[in-house]
Amino acid sequence: MPTVTTLAKTHNSVTLSYSATDNVGVTGYRIRMEVTGDQYEHLTTATTHTIDNLRPDRYYYFSVTAYDAEGNSTKSNTHGVKTNPTPIDTQPPTAPVLSAPTKTDKSVSLSWTASTDNVGVVGYDIYVNGAYTATTSSRSYIVQNLTPSTTYSFQVRAKDAAGNTASSNTLNVTTNSLQLSLTLGSTRITESSANDGSFTEKQVVTLSGSTFVADMSNGVTVNNLPPGLSISVSRVSNTQISISFLGKAINHGNQNDVTNASVSIAASKINGANTSVTSGFFTFDFQDPTPSLHLSPEVLRESPNIDGSINDALVVTLLNGKFVADLSSGVSITNLPVGLTANVTRNSDTKLTITFTGKAINHANRDDVNDASVKILRSKIEGALADVISGPLKFDFEDATGAYTYEYNDLNQLIKIKKGDAILYEFSYDANGNLIQKTKR
Repeated sequence: MPTVTTLAKTHNSVTLSYSATDNVGVTGYRIRMEVTGDQYEHLTTATTHTIDNLRPDRYYYFSVTAYDAEGNSTKSNTHGVKTNPTPIDTQPPTAPVLSAPTKTDKSVSLSWTASTDNVGVVGYDIYVNGAYTATTSSRSYIVQNLTPSTTYSFQVRAKDAAGNTASSNTLNVTTNSLQLSLTLGSTRITESSANDGSFTEKQVVTLSGSTFVADMSNGVTVNNLPPGLSISVSRVSNTQISISFLGKAINHGNQNDVTNASVSIAASKINGANTSVTSGFFTFDFQDPTPSLHLSPEVLRESPNIDGSINDALVVTLLNGKFVADLSSGVSITNLPVGLTANVTRNSDTKLTITFTGKAINHANRDDVNDASVKILRSKIEGALADVISGPLKFDFEDATGAYTYEYNDLNQLIKIKKGDAILYEFSYDANGNLIQKTKR
C-alpha cells in the first residue's frame, strides 16, 4: 500500500509525495481527488505530483493507487491536506508618470504611463487639488467644468485589488483664459421691400463659452451701422440675443452696401468675461429697384403740315435711377420711322427730352408705327444691371388727301372731324355738355 505525504502547498496548489514496494516492481500510480466532489484523476510513473487551480484555505482529500506489471494494484489511505489562505498583497504598483497635458479654458486632458503590479493594476484614481475626482481603467482622463485662468494641481494614483496604491508626480496646470465667440444668424441683412433704407430682418447672435447677463438692453454695439439706423436688443435666452434695426438708412442705394458690419458685446454683459467680444462681419445689403422709363406723350402726331415731320417733343422720365452726365450717345428709339432723326437733351438726373428733325419718308395713315420704344443703354444709368427699354411709343401719321370738315350738333358742340370722306375723330359729351370721350378712327 502506497504511503502518501504532503511535500508542499500554497493557497492554490498541493504537491504530494508517495511510494510503494512490489516483489516485481511498481510500474505506475493513479492520483485521485476524493470526497470533495471535484473531479481530478492523473496517471504517472513519478513519485511526486502537483495539483493546481485549487481554492485557498480549503481541505482536499487524495488517494494514490500503485500498479505493477502484472496489473496488481493497491490503494493508499485517504490523505487530507488544507490549502493555505490567500496571501496578503502588500506590494504597491509602480508609480504612473503624468505627462504635459493639453488644456482649454474649462478642461485639462491628463495622460500617464502604465503602472505594473505583482498581482495586477485595477484602476487609476484622479485627484484635483488633493481631492478625489474620478476613477478610470484607462491611461487618460479629461477633467472638465474648470474655471478659466485658474491654477489646479493634478495627481494620479494607481491601485491594485488589495488596495495598494502608488502616486504619480504632481502637475500644476493653469487653464486658458475664457474662450468666447459670437455666431451670427445671417451673413447678409437685406433692405426691406419698401426700398426706403429700412430693415425688417433681424440679426440673431449666439454666444459660445459663457452666458449673457439678465439685462441686455445696453452693452451691444453694431459696428459700421449705416447712418440713420439704430438698434434694439432683445434677450432670447442665456446664450442668444436678437437685434432689430430701427429707422432708415440715409444712403441706401446699392452702392451704399456695408460689407464690414459686426456685433460687439461688452465684457460686463457676459458672465466671466474680462474683455469685450466681437463677431465676424456681415453685410447690410441695400436694394435698388429696377429702373424704368415714363414717356410723355405716348403718341407722337404728325405736324399739321402733313409732311412727315413731328413737332411734338418726347419727355422721358427715369424712375428708380439716375442718368450719367453724358447722354450724347446711348439713347435710341427702336422702330423710328425712316427719315426722322432723334435729338436728345439731358434736362436733369432723371429727365431728358427727345425732339425730332427731318421728315418720315412714308407718312400716310397706314404708315403709323405702333411698336416704337425708347432704349437707354445700362452704361447711361448709374448702377443699372441691364439696358432699360420703355413701354410702346406710337408715331401717328395723317393722310394728306381731302379737305378737313367739322360737324357740330344742335348745341354747337364739335362731334366729328373728317378729312375728305374719312372720319378722323369723334367726340362725345355728357348731359352737362362736358366732353367725355375723344375717339380716333
